[in-house]
Amino acid sequence: AWQVTVRDENLAQPLLYIRAERDRLLPARCAAAIRAAKSSVQIAGVNGPHLILQARPDESWRLIEPFLDRRSCALRSRPA
Repeated sequence: AWQVTVRDENLAQPLLYIRAERDRLLPARCAAAIRAAKSSVQIAGVNGPHLILQARPDESWRLIEPFLDRRSCALRSRPA
């Protein structure tokens, strides 16, 4: 049985969790454990298997790119 332990102090940066909706290794409840540790996590599901970045690269990138763009804009707007 899998057990997920997430410590908030290890998650200082923004977090995007791309959950493979047909993942047979990590159960969907892992997303709840991550959200419990970091409520600001952005969770997005993609229809595919465990290795979602390799199996669905285009769909994954459509989630990753705007996530990074929002972080980039936030960094550029900070005073030096």
